[in-house]
Amino acid sequence: MFEKERKELHEKAVNLAFAFYLRKGRILPIINEVAALTASPDIFAKALHKFNQNHDPVNGQFTSGASGSAADSNTSSRKKDPGAIPVKLSDDSTVINPKTNQPLLMPADVSLSNNAKTGENMRFLPSVLTGDIMSPDKERAMIDQLDTNRPMDYQRLYDDGKINKTYIDFGNYNYGVVAAAAGYTLPQAMLAAAFHNRSVGNPDTSGTWGTDSSESTFIPMG
Repeated sequence: MFEKERKELHEKAVNLAFAFYLRKGRILPIINEVAALTASPDIFAKALHKFNQNHDPVNGQFTSGASGSAADSNTSSRKKDPGAIPVKLSDDSTVINPKTNQPLLMPADVSLSNNAKTGENMRFLPSVLTGDIMSPDKERAMIDQLDTNRPMDYQRLYDDGKINKTYIDFGNYNYGVVAAAAGYTLPQAMLAAAFHNRSVGNPDTSGTWGTDSSESTFIPMG
């Protein structure tokens, strides 16, 4: 009884925890509780028995997740824009931007293969997706590289830190590359991007699951 509901609720809680942590560096306490309470049939059965309409799950006995946003703590060093070059694959083919039918552009000082290796180094770190809700090292590593003002935030990395529209699409492409190399599935990567997109109030939610048009196009390409 309730086993189907338990599995569905647990999957949704873990995915939401992943999405929020990936982009914000912390887990909402209520999501942490839901994931913990639905982790197994026995725990779920006890929870159903214990909780009633007067119980406040936010102030329950379970511990909260990590707090504080990694993105708010520091910013990456500004560099001079090195100029844009076409994105090349390992076979020397050029990645075409489907919006312009021209080569997708990236900063000249960026190595896409090195970025992929950075993702590969994260692959076996503890993750919220493997049940390590309290020790999501993989998500922390992703944040350290890809969040706002971090080393791979190419649209803000150069010069005065203002949005450089030349690198917006590449930033999403690169996110797809790194997330895949780190072992995230495309739906997981898209879910995180969509959650972040809505959390920052981006009016463009026209893409998959509420991603913006650039994310919806270039994350899958990566």
